Amino acid sequence: MSLYESQPREDPRPYVPEDDHPIQSKRYVITTPQVEALCSEAVNLVNNRTPGGLFWAPPRTGKTCSLDILLLEYSTVFPGMPVLILPVWEYTVAREGPFLEDLLKAAGHAIVKKGKPEEKRDRLVELMAERAIESGKGRIVLIVDEAQQLHEKHYKWLMGIHNLLAMRGVHLITLLVGQHQLLHQRNAFLRSEKENIVGRFMVQMFQFHGIQNDEEMAESLGAYDVDEYPPGSGWSYSRYYAPRLFAEGWRLKTLAPLLWECFYAARKLAPEGKAPKDVQMQYFCRTVEYILINLHTVDIRDHEAVRKLATTGIAASGYIQVLLL
Repeated sequence: MSLYESQPREDPRPYVPEDDHPIQSKRYVITTPQVEALCSEAVNLVNNRTPGGLFWAPPRTGKTCSLDILLLEYSTVFPGMPVLILPVWEYTVAREGPFLEDLLKAAGHAIVKKGKPEEKRDRLVELMAERAIESGKGRIVLIVDEAQQLHEKHYKWLMGIHNLLAMRGVHLITLLVGQHQLLHQRNAFLRSEKENIVGRFMVQMFQFHGIQNDEEMAESLGAYDVDEYPPGSGWSYSRYYAPRLFAEGWRLKTLAPLLWECFYAARKLAPEGKAPKDVQMQYFCRTVEYILINLHTVDIRDHEAVRKLATTGIAASGYIQVLLL
């Protein structure tokens, strides 16, 4: 008999089409200690009216999901404050017109391509100022995703927009989000005495990590014990996939020490000196999904069987292949 079939009749598991559950569709976000720290730093930037901050992390660490949570945090702490998301493409050549068009799209302007660069800039500033004054208490946030793609000219154009907004009493806070190349750019600006760019956009720095120890892994696993689907149903992700165990008091977070050991063991496969110090969120989430979906096939009291399940899940996540690169 599977764990699903053993769920008490008086409290049946809600029906969810198999592909619709977040664990199957992979359309979900979880809060981790690093995400909470990032949100705290980003909120402080707005509270302190710091003009800009730099947030960087290696690939597959969870920046995209973290931005989704940050947007929710901003809407809660600063209701109504406009937040623009600018996804940066690989600009082969820095041209003001196309860059302003991307900013107009991010701002939701109806007219994007019409006019010369100065006309596009005027439309952009007008809309940003209007939104900031009407609903943001004179504040507006611009989040630049994959910001390592920006050129020096882009920063100068952003400085011009920042100054024009300041003349209207609007404070622009810019969050640069990207990979480690952002640090190289910051150091290059400092070496070439371009402190004006650093002082405007790179005042605060925050490195976003994956999961760094078993305590953080326990807190991250705990999110699966709490987050519910369908929302408000009382059925957390772990309860949905292990109803009898959950009813008996078992929680997914209890697997944290074992799962951390399994990831740590996998790291030994990496070439000497190249093993990551943390577990990137992409591989953590894929592993947890595998464990939940296949948990009914093992006896949770069989330590070695659970270890094998976790090890297989880590391999299925692609983590080992990346370590061997």
